[in-house]
Amino acid sequence: MIVPGKLSTLIPLLVAATYVHAEEHRNTDNVAQTLTSFVSAEVLNREHPKYPKAAARRGQSGRVEMTYTVEPDGKVSNIIPTNYSGSRTFIKEATKAVSKWQYSPAMENGKPVQSCLHSVRLDFKIGNGNPEKFSRFYNKSIDILTSGNTEDIARLQGELDAYTTNIVNEREALTLLKFYHASSIQDETLAQSYLAQLDLKTLKNVVPDIWPKLAMNKANLYAKQQKIADALELVNLLLDDTQETFTPLELTEFKNNLIGFQKSDSHLVIQGKVGSLGHWHHNLTRKSFAINRVQGDLESVDVRCDNKRRLYEVNETTLWKLPLEWKNCQVYISGDTDASFELVEYPSLRNDENAVASSD
Repeated sequence: MIVPGKLSTLIPLLVAATYVHAEEHRNTDNVAQTLTSFVSAEVLNREHPKYPKAAARRGQSGRVEMTYTVEPDGKVSNIIPTNYSGSRTFIKEATKAVSKWQYSPAMENGKPVQSCLHSVRLDFKIGNGNPEKFSRFYNKSIDILTSGNTEDIARLQGELDAYTTNIVNEREALTLLKFYHASSIQDETLAQSYLAQLDLKTLKNVVPDIWPKLAMNKANLYAKQQKIADALELVNLLLDDTQETFTPLELTEFKNNLIGFQKSDSHLVIQGKVGSLGHWHHNLTRKSFAINRVQGDLESVDVRCDNKRRLYEVNETTLWKLPLEWKNCQVYISGDTDASFELVEYPSLRNDENAVASSD
């Protein structure tokens, strides 16, 4: 089990509705092989989201993560909220704000084009809560988890479930404690569930001493789930970071193993389930995929690549084949909450009469 150092107090939060613009995902590999001239979209104007009055009265903080496209006229469209914490009203205000943003459009060979891979995280922060109280609770919990006293550890679960907080950093640290607890009682399924919920961007500031181990644990979880693109993203973050927990040799070996699996003849089978926001998201690592074993109602498949976007109906007999020039592709599958399915990424493009492909 990963054991962190204790907290003094959590980093204070600003009294404001703030936003943090996420990095755009651009693939710079094999740039010399392309004959096109592409210039990324650049933001000209951002409107800040309003803080929902009810959430402000409750001292509630949270975040919203979303993806969107930028049209040739520089306007934002096709906004999809991908994750949130706190009040659902944050989603409404974040969507209102982002829909009013204005960009200079992406340019391809001197012509404005649609730019389809933009993502942003909007943080709603207000007040500091009671950081001393939470730090005492956190440190007490760590003492119990490292004590080896099985009775105290068993009782701790009730205390963790009962503790509530409106502060983003504290909620993430609370989820981290639940992950530690599930690991200590050797409940692997529950531990993986909490690990998947952890927001590593927040925890890097809250518990920087154990952030690399958490990132590596999550990368291993992604690899186990065959989400190779997500695992590679985390390993690359660790390679770029100044952390000293893992050597460059260890990380490079892990990365090469992931790339080897990515290029293998094995099918990648990823379990999907539509969440409460009405969709499920996956970063593709191959150009050919299908959807199988659907349980429930699915509505559409939204494929978004750097400067291409296509919307399809869901059909279990369809094999999607994406052109090689489409880079950094993501898929968003919408449908009824809890509808489940398998997304299968195939190792190479197959001949199939039901295949869907487009290169325009």
